Amino acid sequence: MEGSAAHRQVESNSEHPAGVLLGSSPLMQRLFDRIRLVSQHRHTVLISGENGSGKSTVARAIHDLGPLAGQAFLPLDCGSLTQQGIASEMFGHVRGAGPGAAANKVGVLEAARHGTVLLDEVAAIPLDLQFKFLQALQDRQFQPLGGHRSVRITARILSTSSRNMASAVRDGAFRQDLYFRLNVVILRVPPLRERKNDIPELVNYFVEKHPRAEQTRVTVSEEAMRLLLGQEWPGNVAELEMCVQNALERGVGPVLRSADLAVDLQRISLVPWRKSSVPPTPLPGEILNSDSPLQSETGETGDPPPGPPAIVPGRTIPLAEIEKRAILHAVVVSHGDKILAAQRLGIGKTTVYRKLKEYGIEI
Repeated sequence: MEGSAAHRQVESNSEHPAGVLLGSSPLMQRLFDRIRLVSQHRHTVLISGENGSGKSTVARAIHDLGPLAGQAFLPLDCGSLTQQGIASEMFGHVRGAGPGAAANKVGVLEAARHGTVLLDEVAAIPLDLQFKFLQALQDRQFQPLGGHRSVRITARILSTSSRNMASAVRDGAFRQDLYFRLNVVILRVPPLRERKNDIPELVNYFVEKHPRAEQTRVTVSEEAMRLLLGQEWPGNVAELEMCVQNALERGVGPVLRSADLAVDLQRISLVPWRKSSVPPTPLPGEILNSDSPLQSETGETGDPPPGPPAIVPGRTIPLAEIEKRAILHAVVVSHGDKILAAQRLGIGKTTVYRKLKEYGIEI
């Protein structure tokens, strides 16, 4: 991109864009410049940042803006898989190599060929598997699990981590030699609280991205925007998008009002963005008594005072909606940590990942 737009956004050039990075702040302008620079090389890149800040989108932009844009881009979410699952998805396996290996499987390191492999949450790779991965990077080849043929690595490797990798190395949770292999270049994605001037641009983008069913063009009231600017956003851009999307679903008319945002912002205000203290997930009764489907529709214009919605006697909420609220709130109070959210809810982590995918939410 050229001109002033280059200082505002980095868009995917592929036929299947993963998203767009927006922002006019100096922090984002510097990040955009570095993305364009590293996209022209094949160095390994470690992308650090808090949950929901846009690390995967940065990785996709690096791929799409460089000479590998026409090749495959294959992400592997290390945080959502077991050790065996990561190994199988990374290296592939031959039939009979282990439980569930009913047929040959090609791993992402082979399937990407001359494209890009993204290792999301690379710090989640167990130590035993880190050694095998390090050997593969050093030798630029590996053997699928249970196999004997050697496969060359010709793909570029990008990694993301929401964990402080240097601390993980000091704690003995991550191999120092592998860390040095992965961080030839380090990019830090700033949290949203460090670039609040970008919030209006992001909000308007999300309003366009999630149109209301009636296709009414929606604008954001000044009071609603002030409320959004006043939050600390512990879940960063992903949390902001979730909040805007929820407000659009619960609101009516051509204006997104502060009352449409009130429920989510009340929940967010209870969550300190510093991870020293995390409030518990609310009980089902608390969830039932604090959401917009119970809000009375007066048809009045303008922004009513923000606050809890009115309770309408005799109205009920579908079970699926209660489940959605519980899962989303657990993810918010867990600062985007989906494994912790699953533990809070007493369900499997794969269920959380699957439900978030169904809701169209990337965190």
